[in-house]
Amino acid sequence: MPGGVLRDYQALPETVLEQANIATTALQNNVPNKDLKALKEDLTGITEFRQDFKDDTYRVYYVVKFEFALYIIEAGIKKSKKGGAIPREQRARLISRRKDAEADYRERESALRAAYEARKKRRDSKRKGSDDNAEPDDTHKPK
Repeated sequence: MPGGVLRDYQALPETVLEQANIATTALQNNVPNKDLKALKEDLTGITEFRQDFKDDTYRVYYVVKFEFALYIIEAGIKKSKKGGAIPREQRARLISRRKDAEADYRERESALRAAYEARKKRRDSKRKGSDDNAEPDDTHKPK
């Protein structure tokens, strides 16, 4: 995450952060989520999470077009003065951060791939271990 984005993400109100974490997990696992919207035109490749909380709307922007990584490029309170429109300065910042994420991914792809494969291996072995240790299900045994 660009400097300050992690801090901004973690500073979201607890309720919003919980929902953002659910949306992040959905993105990582290609699961649809009603709070996510793929942006278009000059913001193609960026996905927006929106969450209303009290009298404000919070947004988190992700770059998700990479196989082994998801980048959070901005998080915070909605700054738009015109409905759901994204202000020009913010659009420019998102485009710049998307380019930075693309460059970072190209530079670190093999390390990101290795980290992803290690996580996947741990996850798979935990699943296998929990299947092996599961109590036998005798609900379908003939009587």
